[in-house]
Amino acid sequence: MTDLNTMHALAQLVPTGSRVLDLGCGDGAMLAHLQQARGCTGYGVEIDDANVLACVKRGVNVIQLNLDEGLALFDDASFDVVLQIDTLQHLRNAEVMLRETVRVGRVGIVAFPNFAHWPNRLSVLRGRMPVTKRLPYQWYDTPNIRVGTHADLATLAQRNGLQVQDSFGLRETVRVGRVGIVAFPNFAHWPNRLSVLRGRMPVTKRLPYQWYDTPNIRVGTHADLATLAQRNGLQVQDSFGLQNGRTVRLLPNLRAGTSVYKLALPQPAV
Repeated sequence: MTDLNTMHALAQLVPTGSRVLDLGCGDGAMLAHLQQARGCTGYGVEIDDANVLACVKRGVNVIQLNLDEGLALFDDASFDVVLQIDTLQHLRNAEVMLRETVRVGRVGIVAFPNFAHWPNRLSVLRGRMPVTKRLPYQWYDTPNIRVGTHADLATLAQRNGLQVQDSFGLRETVRVGRVGIVAFPNFAHWPNRLSVLRGRMPVTKRLPYQWYDTPNIRVGTHADLATLAQRNGLQVQDSFGLQNGRTVRLLPNLRAGTSVYKLALPQPAV
């Protein structure tokens, strides 16, 4: 998230002259902006080698660290402000890191893509995972380990006893086998669509986790897998849904909690 308008909006939340820790700082653009526009000092935390080098070239202090390993390196209240800008959705320990954000900083500022934005709700209602400016990846290649909504983060903060001082939105395997059988939770199942339409990530029998502690790196729909198979030149020999142990062939994208595909490589013409 390095758009100038976005950086300006978020920078207004950071008091002038603050000591800042930017978690998942990317190429250092946000910290550089805060240094120049707000007279801030501090450090970025980043794991990617290329981004670390970019930070150094910008004159941004950076520490190379895997955030999934925690922030034990930092003392309590050692920074005025801790930023998590487009970072939370990439972390396996999202809930822990949210608590760590406000332990290390007197104030934590968190920004992430809002899955409940109306174009996303409309896409899921149609049975497809959204691809937008803020969520530009297909479901099968997204680096986002989890997706959440504006309302969901408020619930997570409350669950951890955190005070929300302000909140707002910013717009913006068939090679080895002759046949592969794939089954996965169908995010387009109608209860999930209804939940997203209400502005909440679903918690169901097939998707029993909260958005912040789910082990699912990605979510997809029955229809999405058909598109992925086509993109990779795979032959769909059969596809259907499963719901409560019953096969669902009529509108499986809407009516089934589990999607099942039987895939194979296309046979060469004789």
